[in-house]
Amino acid sequence: MMPLRICILWVFSTLFVLSISNAQEKNYRFLHLDVNEGLSQGSVFAIEQDHLGFMWIGTRDGLNKYDARKFTIYRSNPQDSLSLEHNFIQAITQDKKQRLWVGTTGGLNLYNRNADNFTRIPLPVVESTSGKIEVNVHQIFQDSNGVIWIATNVGLYRIKEGAHLEAELVFNEITVEGSNGRSYFRNFRTIYEDGKKRLWFCTDDAIVLMQSASRDGNRLKVLRTYFNQKGLINKVNQRFQAVLEFAPGVFWVGTKYNGIKIINENTGEVSSLSTDDSPTANLANQDVRSLKKADDGSIWIGTFNGLYLYRNGKILFIQADDNNPNSLSNNSIRPIFQDKRGSIWIGTYFGGINIYDKDIPNFQNFTHQSRRNSLSYNVVSAF
Repeated sequence: MMPLRICILWVFSTLFVLSISNAQEKNYRFLHLDVNEGLSQGSVFAIEQDHLGFMWIGTRDGLNKYDARKFTIYRSNPQDSLSLEHNFIQAITQDKKQRLWVGTTGGLNLYNRNADNFTRIPLPVVESTSGKIEVNVHQIFQDSNGVIWIATNVGLYRIKEGAHLEAELVFNEITVEGSNGRSYFRNFRTIYEDGKKRLWFCTDDAIVLMQSASRDGNRLKVLRTYFNQKGLINKVNQRFQAVLEFAPGVFWVGTKYNGIKIINENTGEVSSLSTDDSPTANLANQDVRSLKKADDGSIWIGTFNGLYLYRNGKILFIQADDNNPNSLSNNSIRPIFQDKRGSIWIGTYFGGINIYDKDIPNFQNFTHQSRRNSLSYNVVSAF
């Protein structure tokens, strides 16, 4: 398939600094769901809630359905074509028709609720000089037009609706002609739709801003790119991972190596998120994996080494504490999701799920300890 070719001129914007305060916060208490409660594996890469209220959790070893009491685990079975295609789950999305889509490192799956099994949706393969490339699904996203896009390591797919669902390769790369020459964008990681119904595509080399070029939304055209600069230091190590509209025309971009970048379309400026203590410094950890705006307007930021909460102009830093059983279970944060009740679900690497709900009462837990004056035994049968 021919790559999409659009001529676009990159205009570099003057950088500015957004000064905010950075503080430690130890008063956030989390409930934990991990392998001890029945989760199939401790590394969580995807979280979704369906219309029935079930929570779906994707791990490195299986898909989990949680009904608030127990887990039901789904895994791949080489002898069963109605099982998942692969056990490494990276994306889960319920669309407007209440269909549940599951993306793995081996392909795309559609959950059959009545039969409690899966249909594997073939993704057209992409040829390279070394042969066929295995398709790795990074994200499944449905836009406001109802189009379902699949972001993968080999390009962008969309679902063709009809009597039989089919995945179509839209393009395996975007070729952009600019003043500094030709650029190629591959390995689509995440997709975000802003208030103007434009789509922001995170790739390893740039942010590509696109919009619908047809009434049905199936065709796209490039509006511009960000951070696509020839000669940029460590350009090959940028990897853009998340986009969030902080305010109308102001976007936060999570990167793997350079913290949070801020795009201000109102002024044409691009800057880095920084702190009052050090205007040139970014977050304590530069690997920003997830950005989630909660219903109350606060923004949760997941990084490789800790969780940040932006609220009322301040950033609160939250980390795991071995001496606090109600702290984060692990500092390596992956997906962040808000359920219908308003609780924040935080997936971690090898730490399972952490759930924050400000309405959950705080309990003090008394347990047996080796030190003196602790509870004599953990089994308590009467008061």
